[in-house]
Amino acid sequence: MPDNATETFDIVAEDLPDWLKEAGVEKTDTVPDWLIDTITVEVEQPEFAGEAEPMPAPAPTFLPIPVAASPAPVPMPVRQIDVAATLESARGKVNSDVSGALQDYEAIVRANTALDAVVGDLTSLIKQEGYKANAGIYRVLGDGLMRQGRLQEALDTYRKALNLL
Repeated sequence: MPDNATETFDIVAEDLPDWLKEAGVEKTDTVPDWLIDTITVEVEQPEFAGEAEPMPAPAPTFLPIPVAASPAPVPMPVRQIDVAATLESARGKVNSDVSGALQDYEAIVRANTALDAVVGDLTSLIKQEGYKANAGIYRVLGDGLMRQGRLQEALDTYRKALNLL
């Protein structure tokens, strides 16, 4: 850019937008100093010879907050239930009150006992035509499978329950 205050450009009157013409701006061949300062000029970037050195990691600008170790989790006490009576109650309610039966089965699963019987009952139940679309059965079955350590089967069962919702 030259050092003088203005530089000439070829501006044609048709190049002015209508709103400038309506505002009474006249065609001029000079550009004011303040506008020249806003014009960007491409600057050639120097080429690097070789590889650039890696930047050092910035120093931390904060101090780490000490975290107190959390105490070991305390297991919740298991409610004592009569497993045999609850299992028989659940089996008796299946045909008349499925949600009541599921509550009984869930109580057995939470007590972490007779899991084989619960998983067996619920697996045979979802094979029956009237119960294939009941997401609650799949959820309780997934809980039983999870307690047995059959994680992949439990995950698949939970997905089936989710798809039924």
